[in-house]
Amino acid sequence: MHAKPSPNESGPGVYPVPTSGIVGAAGSRVSVPVASLGRLFNMPQVSYASTSPLLSDQTRYSYFRRTIPADDLQVQAMMDILQRFGWNYVSVLHSEDTYGSAGVNEFVRVSAINGICIDLRRGIQPSLSDSEYNTIVEDLGNSRAKVVVFFAIQDAVREVLTRIHRTRL
Repeated sequence: MHAKPSPNESGPGVYPVPTSGIVGAAGSRVSVPVASLGRLFNMPQVSYASTSPLLSDQTRYSYFRRTIPADDLQVQAMMDILQRFGWNYVSVLHSEDTYGSAGVNEFVRVSAINGICIDLRRGIQPSLSDSEYNTIVEDLGNSRAKVVVFFAIQDAVREVLTRIHRTRL
């Protein structure tokens, strides 16, 4: 809405401003229904954080675009790096949300195809207790894997990395 003087009044009136597009949402769970609705009105949507491969289906989400790769493309990039360096034994930490769960499931599937062994798999979230974080760090220290793959939101990754740094793991 935009306030400007009304031609019939001496005070300000409120007139709708035409919408050209939608920026967002910050997650796939919201972007999927918004993209479905936007399609009905030929309304373009650009998301900066929605990674679900579902949204790659241009027959269903023809007006949806993203500035971040879909989960399956992120996993392929991870596989390329692991294979390039000969890392075939890894630990995986993932956030316990839509992004982390979908991403880690795709990572596990593609790892099996590419001969990548997952030694340790743990869910993380910013609300874990100190002892839960310490257990995860201890488990990483006891793992034979020398590589940790994260499929997680920034806050959860920061917590784990801070604790790893403190323990000099």
